[in-house]
Order: sequence, then C-alpha cells, then structure tokens
Amino acid sequence: MATLSRHDAVQELLIPYRQEAAPFRILASRLDSLQRDPPAFTTTWKKLKTHHRNMQPPAAEIRAVAGGQLPEIVNDEEKWLWAEKSRQNLMNNLQIAVLLKDHPELNHEELASRIGTALTGLGLTVVGESCRPGIMRLNINPEIQWTRIMGRVVQLELDGEFGFCDQEEPWNVFRIQDRSMRGEGRRPMEDLYERLESGFLSDYLYSIFEPYLPF
Repeated sequence: MATLSRHDAVQELLIPYRQEAAPFRILASRLDSLQRDPPAFTTTWKKLKTHHRNMQPPAAEIRAVAGGQLPEIVNDEEKWLWAEKSRQNLMNNLQIAVLLKDHPELNHEELASRIGTALTGLGLTVVGESCRPGIMRLNINPEIQWTRIMGRVVQLELDGEFGFCDQEEPWNVFRIQDRSMRGEGRRPMEDLYERLESGFLSDYLYSIFEPYLPF
C-alpha cells in the first residue's frame, strides 16, 4: 500500500487547476480596459468563462482533500465575482438607437415599438433614434413581399446592421427571414402585427448580438 500526504496530494491537484487559472487571471486583468469595446470585451469574457468553468472540478477536489479553502482559490473566485460585476456594468451602460427606415405600407411606430420591446427584453436601453457617439446603432430596413395564395399574403423581411454610432463599419450585417413574419386573411397587415411578437424578435436579435455583447 502506498500513501500520499495531504499536502502532496493537494500539490498534484493544483497542477491542472493552475493550467486553467493562469490564463483566467490574465484575461480577468484585461476586462476593465475593454469597457468601451464591447466586441473585444465579449471575446475576452467568453474565454474567461470557459477557463473558470474548467477550474471548478479540480477546485472541488482540492477543497475535499485539503479540508477547506485555499487562499489561491478564494482569490480566483473573487476575481470571477469582480469580472461578473464588470460584465454587468458594461451591459447596464449600453444604449442603443433604433434607426428604422420608413416603409409606405408599414406602421412605423408599431414596428419600432415591437423592436424596442424586444431589445429591452434583452437588457438593453433603447434611446429612440438619437444616434450619437458612444451609443450603439441598430439600422433596420423593412421589406414587404406580397403574394396571392387563396387571397393576399404579406411577408415581412428585415435587413439590418449594428455597431457604434460613431463608426462607419458595422459589427454585423444581418437579414431576418421567417415564415412567421407574415399576414393573411381579410386584413393581412393587421394579421402580420398580431403574429409579430416581441419574444419572437428577441430570439433573433439575441442570436445577432450574442457574438458581440456579453449577455
């Protein structure tokens, strides 16, 4: 029978822990400097979160063997809590202007309201159409297609881009196409607005924003 001291066992378990903790600490130290660059912050945050998740199994084993917390692990958990606070601070300070192009067949206020509600549901602060430096912009160009299938059917599609108001190049260019964004019956346009729920739009907008914002 071979025996291993508690101290030696902890030292062995610290090897895989530190392999994840080393890049985690470097990434955590960078977050504050990226508060004004949401895409870079988001990339760093995702890597940080992955390393933190990988640190948990060896950390649990270390606590079990050591019979308590190690200062090193406690300090890393404090870094994680601070990083989460930094992420929340960035999200709380994000503002977005919705620049919706007019379309003669669409109710501009109704569509803007649906989009604004969807963005608010994602935790973003909507500031109308006031686009100025430091604020994000969401440009949306609605398109309407009419077909005749047992009556007139209207299909809505949304082209768009988003980024900072004071930057010409957008972060992302997108197109939202879905069979659910349609209206039919005696009043196709009214039917379209009834189907166009904010929750439906939130899912699409989340997938568009998620690579660039730290949700």
